[in-house]
Amino acid sequence: MTLATNTPSSEWTAQDCADYIGVAVSTFRGYVTRGDCDAPRPVRHVGRTPVWDAVEVRAWHEARPGKGGRPAITR
Repeated sequence: MTLATNTPSSEWTAQDCADYIGVAVSTFRGYVTRGDCDAPRPVRHVGRTPVWDAVEVRAWHEARPGKGGRPAITR
């Protein structure tokens, strides 16, 4: 994770979130901007940098359909 030392560990940058869910940072930002997949919104900004609640990102990721640690989509 790339968290700044003065940022609480429960808050993640877009890069931290992207790393956690295994996508490019641009993909994660797209999820948030477009509202895809009910991506969590930033909880606040540190300067101009948005930060997300790590617990909320983890819960959102675990609930997403798909492969890996997420539930499989049944068709």
